[in-house]
Amino acid sequence: MLNIVNPYALVAGTAPPTYTLKESWGGTNQTTNVSTAAGNKFNGTDFTPATSYSIAAVAFWLYRSGSPTYNFLGRIYADDAGGTAPGTLLASTAGILGSLLPTSAAFVQFDFSTPYSLTSGVKYYMALTSTNNSGANYGIWTRGPTGTGVFFTSTTGATASWTNVASRRGRFNTYVLT
Repeated sequence: MLNIVNPYALVAGTAPPTYTLKESWGGTNQTTNVSTAAGNKFNGTDFTPATSYSIAAVAFWLYRSGSPTYNFLGRIYADDAGGTAPGTLLASTAGILGSLLPTSAAFVQFDFSTPYSLTSGVKYYMALTSTNNSGANYGIWTRGPTGTGVFFTSTTGATASWTNVASRRGRFNTYVLT
């Protein structure tokens, strides 16, 4: 796993945190991709934790095209709209500069400044967002096989602006502090 920037890892006089994989989503068969090009600065997928836990980091299976000069963030949204779209923003990670993303798919870790408590059996949406977009320089998040979940895109991130584009889940892992 690639942890490009972990702004919370080094505090004077303390060791960096260690993480343990909690859950994996989206399978391993990358059949299609979604990018932040063409205005889609928000890309999200549904997930329902099997157990309750405090998520400390998320790793997206992603890569870049070109050299994006803007930041990417991981975000967790509530299911305010009854399964039809992401709703209220619940938690956000620190940003990672797009030009630092790998050029071939790898898990890239994004850390939450404070772990967020997820509840077993509650549907959430994990999103990869960007602070800008470009037709030539963008991030690409791979998705699993058809029928594994729902995938939404949005240009603004507002609840009413999300569009269901595929019946597959974006590939990501969740982590807890060890």
